[in-house]
Formats: sequence, C-alpha cells, structure tokens
Amino acid sequence: MVLQHFQALAEALSITTVSEGVESAEDAVFLQQAGINVAQGYYYGKPVTASEFKHRFMRCIQPYQPC
Repeated sequence: MVLQHFQALAEALSITTVSEGVESAEDAVFLQQAGINVAQGYYYGKPVTASEFKHRFMRCIQPYQPC
C-alpha cells in the first residue's frame, strides 16, 4: 500500500523512480503490479567491475565498429 502511494506521488510530480533489490520473479511482478516500471537487482544481473561493464555493454557504442 505504501509503495503504491509513493509511486502515485512520484508520477504526480513527474519523477522517475527506481526500485532496488529485486531478487526474484515474484519481486519483479509485485513491483510491476504496483506501477513501478524501473527496477534493478540480482534478478536482472549481479554487480560487475568497470572493466567487465565496458566489455559487455560499451563495445558497441563506437560508430562503424562490429560488436
């Protein structure tokens, strides 16, 4: 109940919220049903080092370079 009111307030103020600590599919479904559209946590991926992040996600941002 508190979460839904908090999300309603954020929407009324045009503030994007991020829910942290999602560890299971059940958590993700609960948050989605509460109106939370942005979330992060172990369910989506474990923390990585800066070099691992660069290797996984930044290599495709260079124009004209294959991924």
